[in-house]
Amino acid sequence: MKILSLLTVALMLTSCSSVSPINGMIYTETTAGIAGSGLMGSKQGEACMVSVLGVARGDVSIEAAAKAGSIKDISHIDSRTLSFLGVYTQYCTIVYGK
Repeated sequence: MKILSLLTVALMLTSCSSVSPINGMIYTETTAGIAGSGLMGSKQGEACMVSVLGVARGDVSIEAAAKAGSIKDISHIDSRTLSFLGVYTQYCTIVYGK
């Protein structure tokens, strides 16, 4: 009975932290392309947000990622997701350019 209760709670928490197109119930680690021109930039900037127990904080805007990498001309954008049981989730926007 305790195992069933734990799995039910884990499933409920996992659904609260869905930030990726594909989510593993126990563990998720994905990288996905969002947009791009096909050109590679020499700089990289990253902006992340974190959610712990359903409380999220952070700025994952393209503007914040570009500013972090001192990028003025964006060539392409990726995203990265990391999640463990939905208890801890991190989502990052990664911008490449010059």
